[in-house]
Amino acid sequence: MTIFYTASIRGLTKYKQNYDLIYKTIKSLGNKYIGNYPFKVTTNEVYSYNEDEILDFFHTLESFMKKCDLMILELSTHSVSMGYMIMKQLSMKKPVIALYTKSNKPAFLAGIDDDNFQLIEYDLHNVKKLLIDAIEYAKGNNNSRFNLMLNPSLTQYIESESDKENISKAAFIRQLIKDHKKS
Repeated sequence: MTIFYTASIRGLTKYKQNYDLIYKTIKSLGNKYIGNYPFKVTTNEVYSYNEDEILDFFHTLESFMKKCDLMILELSTHSVSMGYMIMKQLSMKKPVIALYTKSNKPAFLAGIDDDNFQLIEYDLHNVKKLLIDAIEYAKGNNNSRFNLMLNPSLTQYIESESDKENISKAAFIRQLIKDHKKS
């Protein structure tokens, strides 16, 4: 499995030990790693980039996202960029493991209801076991795709109900199936 791991550069000073441990753990599990960690730039350097350098940096990160099978992020330092990357990855139907330390739960991300998204609290003592389990879950969570032909009335109903729930039509249908399976 090809894994892209990243974290907020702003958190490097405070969470370097965590970032390093996650990186070393990912590499030790026999996965192919792609990414920009260990960081070769500082926050000040990134914020001083000119427009071309910013675009290059952005396109490099996006290329890692496109090439990977799984993205892992350390989110103890809140970052709009990390949120963007999560949503971009999920829109490509790729799994995401988002790690955070106690007292740093990214509350807004806790609302993401997607089978490809795992939000996990960790510490330095349990990160290896948690990553092993989370990566295994991500590997086994490959969705199957099939076509479903519906008449216009059913299509309109699904569109209306999924809009009310603010979810995709596919997510609405999956929820109906899960609810039916429970009963």
